[in-house]
Amino acid sequence: MDHLSIQLLPQNIRLRLEASRANLQLEWLDLRLFTEAMTTKGYLSENKTHPFRHQQWLEYLGDGILRAVVRAHILQHMPTIEVEKIGALCESLMTNVRLAEIGAQTKLELGLLVPTRNKLAKLPLADTYEALVGACHTGSGYEAARAFVYRTYLTPFYGIEP
Repeated sequence: MDHLSIQLLPQNIRLRLEASRANLQLEWLDLRLFTEAMTTKGYLSENKTHPFRHQQWLEYLGDGILRAVVRAHILQHMPTIEVEKIGALCESLMTNVRLAEIGAQTKLELGLLVPTRNKLAKLPLADTYEALVGACHTGSGYEAARAFVYRTYLTPFYGIEP
């Protein structure tokens, strides 16, 4: 079924998605999950024959996984921090602006499927980044998602190593 669904994508879209997946070093991630992470709700409503769901469910999951990774790092490396301060520190590290910067730096727009009317508007890069974290978790588990977050976010932006 998944292989058939992938074949239903127009070749130019499939090639764009495969190139974007390679650019992100996510060749191990199932192309179906990657495609769902890169499909915006607007694109899906404009392209009724698109054979996949939009990114929202993966984004929701990815947001939770991203928070778990950041909080676990804080707890491991700052064991004396007051619990009340963990949430605020986590939120300061995970702003939508910062997540959008990650999306821009990792060139998420190369594979992002957005509606035609949105091509010049602000791209949902923060949401897409969270969706990719969710796709990594769904496809290969917490450790794969954690490695992706460190490689694309915590290490390049904050110098934080796993």
